[in-house]
Amino acid sequence: MDKREEFVIGIDVGILSTRAGIFDLTGKMVGSSSYPISIYYPKPDFVEQSSDDIWEKTGLAIREAMRQAQAGTNDIAGISFDATCSLVCLDREENPLTISPAGDPSRNIIVWMDHRAINEADFINRTKHREKAPGSHLHMSLIRSW
Repeated sequence: MDKREEFVIGIDVGILSTRAGIFDLTGKMVGSSSYPISIYYPKPDFVEQSSDDIWEKTGLAIREAMRQAQAGTNDIAGISFDATCSLVCLDREENPLTISPAGDPSRNIIVWMDHRAINEADFINRTKHREKAPGSHLHMSLIRSW
């Protein structure tokens, strides 16, 4: 019985695209793919995305990279995942919760470069709360749906 070839997958979700690479165990890339991600700027200082869009595009990138590598799911020995820091808003049932000023249900991610809460962050920073780390500045608000 021949030993099957094993691969690892590297996935990188950025601001404008999601990418997947398939590598053999020597580190040689044997397949790769990238799909664009939609980004929305509904108002000044507002930057939004859709978790459903990112999930769909990530799956497409992985499947295309695996097709190029001629790798099956049983050939994958490991997965590495990297993503930008953004806030995904979900309800109690973990369904997407809109953060869009227009109420678009697909836009449930506040991207790291969003500054809609800058006034609130400035207010909190002015309180000089004792638990604030020295030299740090708060730039994100906590969003709770329930």
